[in-house]
Amino acid sequence: MKKKIKNLFVNTIKLTLKSLVRVMFLIVTLLLVLAGAVWFTALKYVSAEHIGKEFASALQSALNRPVIVGDFELTSLNSITINNFRIVDTELDEYNEFLSVEKVVIKFDLLPLRDNIIDIKEVMLYNPVVTIIKDESGRTNIPKASVSNTQSALGQQFNITSGEGRHWQVVVEDWVIRNGVFAYRDIAARTSHSLNGIFIRFYNLKFHGFTDFALNFVLRNKIKDKIMENEIVAEGSVDLADFKLNEMSLKDTSLEVRGARQPLKLTLSAKDFLNPAVKFSSVLPELSYDDVSLYVSEPFDFSLPSTSVNAEISFAEKFSKLKVVSLDLRNKDISLNIKGSADLSAKPIAAEAEFSTAQFNAENADYLGILKPYRVKGALKARGQLIYKDGKFSSPQLIADLNGVSAFISNFTIEGVKGTYKAENNFNDMSADVKDGIFKVGRQTISKIKGTAAYEHKKQNFYAKIKDTMFNNNTVTMSVAISKVRRADRVIKANIYLNLLKPVEIFETTEDFVQALSKHKSSGRVKDESSLAWLRNFRTAIPKFMPNFNGFVYAEKFETPIISGYDFNAEFNLKNMLPGMDKLSGSIDAKLQQGVIYKLQEAADRQKALGIAFQPFVIMSKMERAGSFKMGKILKDTPFEVMTASVDFNNGKMDINNFYVDGEVIAATVGGDVDWVKENLDLDIVTMFKNTSKRGALSENLTDESGEPALAFRVYGEMTKPAVQMKSPKKTSATIKAARDKGLRTDFSAGQKFIKEK
Repeated sequence: MKKKIKNLFVNTIKLTLKSLVRVMFLIVTLLLVLAGAVWFTALKYVSAEHIGKEFASALQSALNRPVIVGDFELTSLNSITINNFRIVDTELDEYNEFLSVEKVVIKFDLLPLRDNIIDIKEVMLYNPVVTIIKDESGRTNIPKASVSNTQSALGQQFNITSGEGRHWQVVVEDWVIRNGVFAYRDIAARTSHSLNGIFIRFYNLKFHGFTDFALNFVLRNKIKDKIMENEIVAEGSVDLADFKLNEMSLKDTSLEVRGARQPLKLTLSAKDFLNPAVKFSSVLPELSYDDVSLYVSEPFDFSLPSTSVNAEISFAEKFSKLKVVSLDLRNKDISLNIKGSADLSAKPIAAEAEFSTAQFNAENADYLGILKPYRVKGALKARGQLIYKDGKFSSPQLIADLNGVSAFISNFTIEGVKGTYKAENNFNDMSADVKDGIFKVGRQTISKIKGTAAYEHKKQNFYAKIKDTMFNNNTVTMSVAISKVRRADRVIKANIYLNLLKPVEIFETTEDFVQALSKHKSSGRVKDESSLAWLRNFRTAIPKFMPNFNGFVYAEKFETPIISGYDFNAEFNLKNMLPGMDKLSGSIDAKLQQGVIYKLQEAADRQKALGIAFQPFVIMSKMERAGSFKMGKILKDTPFEVMTASVDFNNGKMDINNFYVDGEVIAATVGGDVDWVKENLDLDIVTMFKNTSKRGALSENLTDESGEPALAFRVYGEMTKPAVQMKSPKKTSATIKAARDKGLRTDFSAGQKFIKEK
């Protein structure tokens, strides 16, 4: 509606002001000339019809338009009335009446008539209708008139000559329009507007210098099949500046718009009606949806407290360009400043703006209810740029400073976030710098967050780095880079440092993230009470969003119910890591030092699949109890100095490239493969026991070539029902040495560099 109101006033000022006022003055002065002639030539016996014809003829000649006068009467010695007065247009193709007035009453002073001076005290027009039409070629129906005029102490002065050659001086003081209608129709644009019920009074009207005025009218518009009316009431001072539009001005003008449940009041001033510079201020009343329901097609959540508005705007190039020098909005919740410009001649309109706010509470300032579903709370401060072009909004830059912000977004909770968010290039490039905060999803809590993140939408790249952050009460530093973010074959690279790594918790973390990101929630873990429930749940919980995953993990301490240790290093490069694991390929190399294997007998009994690896220890412990030899630590916790693993994956099947463990009590190596999808395995395991005290001779199938206790066997078949085949352990020492010499395919230097730089 604001656009249509603006267009209405713009076209009114541009097309009509000067010509329209001159036409009106010409009508009145010609009428008064005739009245003077009547007075001095004693034509009181002549019929009103004759006087009307004289007036119509004179005006028609001046305007070059047909003029129709219904009745012309001298209602008193100093008052003249015209009834049913019309000016018909002949310029445009279709018939139209430029002006029709039900009644014009002109009051004047008698005495100055003797000196050829017509002093008009008041001109009052009753029910005038001005219809301005602009055709498809841009022509209008406004007639042109020219009279000589000067300014007097009483009002505006005109010098004219009557048909009889008599010279007259005309002074007009007050002008009054009652119940007027101003209609404007643009045929090419197929738009129409009207001002209805116009009342306006000019006090001691002057064409140069400020004239006080009072005005009210009804603005009626049809928008989306709705007729909307607003009453406009105004009073102030105007300088017509001899109708030089670039010099006209308004001052001390108050304006009240009535139409909503509560009126809108403004005070304004303006300079240069050709390219206006306008200042205005207002205090908007408290508003809700009911106050704006007529202007929108669908209901929405809206509330706005009382808001003060101070603005300075200007127009240029025949109202085609708008500049917002400053627009300040302030209420109890927010302080907003806007600067910008608009091209009103563009189709559709083009605009750009810069804005900034003081710090505000997000929950209190959510007047449109946009943030309500996300339960946003906390303090924000924003600044940025907006562009509207070709019917679309874009944002070159948006920056938000967050101070203790909390929200709930897609099953993720953030609390107490402090930092800065930046979006550039219409949100194609986004970044965040977080100083503190808490992130929660499912059973996972990430707190004391410190880090940065960046997202490049067009390039589909994401980067993030957090430092010394608490992950479930453990310290973590991590960098993540994701390429091809929006594609199914995206690649994720992660470097991770933890002070404590618990692999079992990785399953829970993965499951919680998948549950939070999935559109269709699963029922949770697979209902499985077997010893392989953990494996089946893990296969199901693998997320789709990380199919290609590579990087490095370092943990100061590694901890599981079975094994623990220090200085855990792992490099991994996994592809097609998708739910089910049936397409998984890639490699993992890992190393753990100064560790302990806990309670082997219990571990073997509790986890049959993983417990297979501990069968040599179990067998040896049974032999120890039988008195064959003494090992001491094997029944409880068994320490080791180093444990390494190098494996490759092919469609979910894990081929062991190299695995060995070496320590004070034991040394072992494992080869073969494990199929995590089909849940079967085929492993060759050799184990040597150190620092034993023999109590008797051991059989050859229990020692290597050096005579030390050793075992070699094959484990194969289903994970839940594996078969064990004993093999000769004679080459155990050589096999373990070969595995130790072979080592791993990496020295973990890339990860160590990340740790040093963290």
